Amino acid sequence: MSNELCQEHLQGDQICSFKVSLQGISVQMTAEYEQAIAISNENDAISTASHLQILQQALEVISDNAGIPLAIYDAQGEQFYQHKPRS
Repeated sequence: MSNELCQEHLQGDQICSFKVSLQGISVQMTAEYEQAIAISNENDAISTASHLQILQQALEVISDNAGIPLAIYDAQGEQFYQHKPRS
């Protein structure tokens, strides 16, 4: 998995960090990314939600291609999304 996906920037901040193992892909959102989401106004909320959805879809494709599960965690380490690869 390329680090490029997590290096995409929203308002100049890194989005996430990740670890890949045979057990799965673990992605943790950064506090800066969550802060950018929290301070966005109503107009930005739509593009922010869209950005997160695009990121999740890209990670799902990587999970499917690698044949390993995906778990996404918030900056505090709480899992908020999981994906099992399609066979």
